[in-house]
Amino acid sequence: MHTNYTALKTFISFFVTPTEPEWDDFLSRVQTKRFEKGENLVSRGKTCDYLYFILDGFARHCMLDEDGVEITTWFNTPGSLATDYAGFTIGDPQPFEIQALTPVTAMCISNHDLQILYDKSKTWERMGRLINQFYLIQLIKRNNGMLNKSARERFEEFSSTNQELFRFAPLKYIASYLNITIETLSRLRANTY
Repeated sequence: MHTNYTALKTFISFFVTPTEPEWDDFLSRVQTKRFEKGENLVSRGKTCDYLYFILDGFARHCMLDEDGVEITTWFNTPGSLATDYAGFTIGDPQPFEIQALTPVTAMCISNHDLQILYDKSKTWERMGRLINQFYLIQLIKRNNGMLNKSARERFEEFSSTNQELFRFAPLKYIASYLNITIETLSRLRANTY
């Protein structure tokens, strides 16, 4: 299994600077998991016990709308965190899943171990707070963009930061994420919209 912690340590170091004993404690609680294409990291209606750091591969968050149509709500790329945040935090099953679009290798930590780290160290507690703020801001920006940006603006913003996803994610998932039809996405990609 993958034991190179460099990418994970780089990500965490963006938020906090742990001491060597804090790193040792943290890394002793991390494990590596591998998911095949199509496998769920988080399953709809089941409790989510892990926070994942994506090392390799791509995943998507999806749920069913009131008509039973699947909607893509988020993508995970290498170097990002993936979890069912509400389920992970409060322990209740939630109505969405995280599915591997490609084979995914992820480092993960259980909620139980993360809570122990929060209780033991202000560094880890601060990390949790700052990462939560970071992802909350990303979510607010996404929601504001859905309300205030045109389909072209949403497409161009997505394309500028997620070009590699066009190789791995079916276009219907990208269209769903951008809240446009697949036909509109095709026209935008062909620059005819």
